[in-house]
Amino acid sequence: MQKKYDRQALKLEFFQSEIDEVFEFLKRKYGEKLAKSSMKNKCKGWSKEKQEYKNKILEKALEKRAKEEAKSLEIPIDQLMKAKKAVISLFMNKLNKVLAQQKTDENADFNVKEFEKILKVIKTELGEPTNISKTDATIKTEPIDESLLIQN
Repeated sequence: MQKKYDRQALKLEFFQSEIDEVFEFLKRKYGEKLAKSSMKNKCKGWSKEKQEYKNKILEKALEKRAKEEAKSLEIPIDQLMKAKKAVISLFMNKLNKVLAQQKTDENADFNVKEFEKILKVIKTELGEPTNISKTDATIKTEPIDESLLIQN
């Protein structure tokens, strides 16, 4: 028996169209009479499949874009090492100046906040945590009333 419509070709055409609803697609393609006929029932589920297909395409596109962005943000290792050395050098120079100043002047100003900022930058560059916190969790249990236990 020969089929009147090639549903596989029709499905492919539906997936390639901009229309997301099967009824609307059939209505534009063949008219409202066919769209309301049993053909609509035979094409049931295509809308959901098309939406899942679009979601997969979107996920792949977003994943690809995220990878491209991550790759564009990468810093060449030699440039990163130069930056780390520069930050450490800045820290050491600042520390040496303060120490030299304190040797000559006992009332010299020692700004701890500046050193904390520089140290935080160094730790960030090295991938170390900048804040350390401690979580203390204590579990308290009530004693069990043995009379409530059921014995077999």
